[in-house]
Amino acid sequence: MLTKAQLHKPTFVLPALLVIYFLVMPADLEALVEPVTEVLLLAIAALTKVLAMSGVVSPWLYILLSVLIIAKTVTRIWGPKA
Repeated sequence: MLTKAQLHKPTFVLPALLVIYFLVMPADLEALVEPVTEVLLLAIAALTKVLAMSGVVSPWLYILLSVLIIAKTVTRIWGPKA
């Protein structure tokens, strides 16, 4: 159960208004979600193609890429401060 103080927080008001709006106007929700769904499906299709080709790539390339990502992260976190 939400307390009175929680109901007055602005972080609660906006999501509540959005839920009410999209319940009243479901066509707007569909218009908002449809392009996002299309982009996600295209991204999944592209990722599937990349993963299908991953068997062709040498495992050493993955090791090198992992080392580079870790080195960049370590340098960003603990490296010299500008």
